[in-house]
Order: sequence, then C-alpha cells, then structure tokens
Amino acid sequence: MKKDTLRSKETEALEKALAGYIMFHGVDGIAPSRLIDPNELSLPWVRAAYEISGSLRWSGRVATMVSISEEVRQRGLQSRFGLGSDWERWPAYADSTCPTLAQAEDCLERIHEIYIERKRQEVGTLLAAGEITGADAVDRLNALGRPKSELPAIVDAADLLTKPPAVPDELVEGLLHRGAKLVLGGGSKSFKTWSLLDLALSVASGSEFWGFPCRKGKVLYLNFEIQAAFFARRMAEILVAKGRKIDRGVLQVLNLRGFAAEAEIVLPKIQREIEGRDYSLLILDPIYKLAAGKDENAAQDMGQLMNAIERLAVNTGAAVAFGHHFSKGNQAGKESIDRASGSGVFARDPDSIVTMTKHEEDDAFTVEMTLRNHAPQEAFVVRRNHPLMVRDDQLDPTKLKQVIGRKRENDPEDIIRYLGEGMSTADWQKACEEEGIPRRTFYRLKKQLETQRLISKSGVDGSWLKAR
Repeated sequence: MKKDTLRSKETEALEKALAGYIMFHGVDGIAPSRLIDPNELSLPWVRAAYEISGSLRWSGRVATMVSISEEVRQRGLQSRFGLGSDWERWPAYADSTCPTLAQAEDCLERIHEIYIERKRQEVGTLLAAGEITGADAVDRLNALGRPKSELPAIVDAADLLTKPPAVPDELVEGLLHRGAKLVLGGGSKSFKTWSLLDLALSVASGSEFWGFPCRKGKVLYLNFEIQAAFFARRMAEILVAKGRKIDRGVLQVLNLRGFAAEAEIVLPKIQREIEGRDYSLLILDPIYKLAAGKDENAAQDMGQLMNAIERLAVNTGAAVAFGHHFSKGNQAGKESIDRASGSGVFARDPDSIVTMTKHEEDDAFTVEMTLRNHAPQEAFVVRRNHPLMVRDDQLDPTKLKQVIGRKRENDPEDIIRYLGEGMSTADWQKACEEEGIPRRTFYRLKKQLETQRLISKSGVDGSWLKAR
C-alpha cells in the first residue's frame, strides 16, 4: 500500500479518535500548547466539531456533542465546513471509545506532524514541476513554522557581530519597539485606560504621546471591560482634545466584554484571527481579565501569563501594551518597579515598565520608566486635563503623595476629589473605599454634595459629574 494511502488512513483514525474525546469533553483540558489550527484537520465534520468546541470553551460555555451540533445549526455553518444535512449524526462516525486527555493530546501532536509533512511534500512537488521558484519554496516552508519541539537554531557569535539582526522599528521614540512588551502601572483611578487609549490613538495618527513622537502604525485595541458605546465616546473625546483624525483601517477595536478567559485560550485564538494583518501595536485592557483562575501573587502563574503575551508579540511582530494596578498602601517609599500588585514577574518581564504614582498635587502623577532596550528617561509629571494626561514640566516629580493617617471626621471634599469624569456610583464608592473612606461615610457625604449642588447626574448614562 502506498505511503500516502497509509498516511491518509492514519490521519482519519487519529481524527476520529479526537472526535471521540470532543464528544464528551470538547477541547476542555487540552493544554494550549497542544492545540492546532482547525485547518490542519482533513475531515470536515471533525474540523467543525473541533473549532466550535474551542469557541464554546473561549466563551465559557460547556462543549458537548449536543451544544456543538446546536451551535453549527444556529449559525448556519454547514456550508462553511462542507457538511451535509445529516450533520447531527457526526458522533456516529467518531471513534466509539473515549480517549483519555493524554491520548487526545497525542492525536493532536501526530495530526500536526502529518500536516507539516504533507505540506512540505507539496512544496517539493511544485518546485520539481517548475511551478514555483526556489525562493518561493523557501518562503512557503518558513511559513509552515518549526515543529513544536524544535528550538531556534544555534547562531555563532561571529555571525551575530558581522551580520546583526535588524533592530525592530521604534514605535514610540525612546520608549517602545515593535515586538516588545510594555506595562503601564498605576493605582486605582489613575486613568490607565484613558492613557492606553491615548497611546493607541497616538500611534494610529502618528502624533505624540506624553511628548514622545510616535511612528504611525496599525493598532488593535482588545477591550475586555468597557461597553462599546462608552469606549467609542472616549475615543471621540481624545481625538478632539488632540486635534487629530484617524484614517480608516489604522485603529481597530475588538470589544470582548463578556468573552474574557485565560490568556492561553484567548490569545492564540486572537493570533489566528489577526494573522497577516501587520499590526504595529496590540493593547490588552485590562490585563486581569486574562488572568482568570490564576494567582496574582504566584510567580509561576504570572510567568505563564507573561509567556502567553510574549508569544503574541513574537508571533505577530507587534508591540503589546497592557495596564496593571498598584498594590494598596503608600507607594512613595517604594522603588517604581516594586509598586505593581502581585508577583515580581511584573517588575522583571516587560521590556518597558511605565509607572504612574500619585503626586502631592491633585490630579497629577509622577511618571517613571524602567527600560530594557532604551536609554534611561528622566521622571516627569503628567496632570489630568480631561480627557488627556498632559505633561507638566513645572512640577517636581519627586514630590510623591504621602499616605498618612485618616481624619476622624470626613467632609465632602474627601470624596469629590476621587470623582473622575463620568463615574458611576459604584465605581466612585469603590475608589473612595480604596482610599480608606467607609461605605456609609461615602453615601452620607455624597448626599451633602447633592444638596449643595456640587455634583450632578448625567441624563445620558446616569454617571456623576462635578459641577462646572
């Protein structure tokens, strides 16, 4: 029997065994590193079951043979996968036994190996027939990627010195290259999302960010938290304040509120979705939405999270930026890189660490940077000028806010200072609580502010605003 026929029969047996696992478990339990591209599967009904079970897992739903079949039918995916009208009978074609998790992962590994082997053979056939050039063949083989177990090639130092790799494009002058990782750290209500959105719009429009010139590039903002309508409003406000417009196609938004899951599941799926789109910058906001089920204080858990982000940066060639919150308490006495909450991985892993610490002046923050690939930057101060953080070189960046004992009696001024532009009652109360103001005290003082007409409620979304 010919080798191709044997390989085809092996592939079919492997895929049917995989389908047997999917019938009962979807892709739950399978390590992200073992997952493959659905297009590597040859049987349409297995490819459909595998891809849909991955989507269900990503959205937090249980994948079973019933829910998978229902999803395909409701979304009208029979034609996409080339499925017949008897799609619901797919379990009858699967292996009747239910493989173990280890066996399912072994099936995926072998399916991937056969797929790569077949594609390489196809390239060789095309080259032999003169249908492609040698350069085309090399490009196609490189596009297949390395086998999963293969490490990068060892390079001689002499070659590195005589032919050094090209330095990635500098996306934010003096701060960030393509392919690098940036974390923006700050305390509660330090306007991290506003600042990350400003960064996104600065790159998309080729304007300055906090005084740093940006190279114009394509940006994808992965928004895990803010409702789409309010996100759009923020973008519009920032563009007006910056006096800029953006061209169609340079800034794209993926609104993922309600779709957050652990990074090892979400990020590979996003990587497949954006393949070939040549983004310069990806922003993940907020990062804690990708840490589901992980312990923020565990170095191993946070190391896995950072590795998943690093794979995204390396595989896409884009810079990846995200925000992270400070630990509670007085930050003035700590080194800037030690202010982040949780494991010290946050202080070691990113290439560019940018921290925003409360200044002694209200609505002002000292910005400090720890940079791996750039020359050191002097600390400076930014002041809130809604909707932007604006650099204020008149303020001394060493004058950090010192947290001292709370007064026994509070007055309305103690809570209005924590009222950001258009905050909900819950967010405002939480911000005050993190500053040591009890819940009952907050509501008592809020009532006083209403009586004195120092705050008003928006008729659009019910958020609170300071009196103008």
